[in-house]
Amino acid sequence: ASADFDATAEGDVPFALLRGRVLHVDLLKLSGHLDSLAHHLSVTSADLDAREIKAQFKGAGTLHYGADGKLDSLAGDFVASRLAFNAPGIFARPVSFSGLSFNGAYTPASHRLDVTKATLTAPALALETSGAVTLDPVKSPGLVLSGQIAALPARTLLTYWPVFAAPGARAWIDEN
Repeated sequence: ASADFDATAEGDVPFALLRGRVLHVDLLKLSGHLDSLAHHLSVTSADLDAREIKAQFKGAGTLHYGADGKLDSLAGDFVASRLAFNAPGIFARPVSFSGLSFNGAYTPASHRLDVTKATLTAPALALETSGAVTLDPVKSPGLVLSGQIAALPARTLLTYWPVFAAPGARAWIDEN
């Protein structure tokens, strides 16, 4: 069985990284297609308009199930454009990105996100990476990443550097 969908939503969503711990969604519009026999979901268009984040994105994924019927993994990709963050707790000031792309897979049993390729672009910023992130509910995430970032001025780097990531190093660069 398969179905096309169009959905809208609004409301408050818990989001621990934000200073207020809530994402205030004014409007989320999703359109796409679900093929339940192939276990494939595609989002052909999505618009997020929240107080803290605005973005347009699309993507597709395939759900892989084990013999026991439990989800083994989700593999897919997505592309976002015109991302704008006004998110105290994540960035020091409002920041915009022109694009984000991701290709990879998530395995729930191991809480592992395998990143085949991810890119992030903004004015004066070009980042490309691959690797793995292992999430742990008790410890900090485990990261094994390799990538490259084009040369940029230190002040520009601080614009895009999340405030929670290595705050001591961030503060040292800011002061020096």
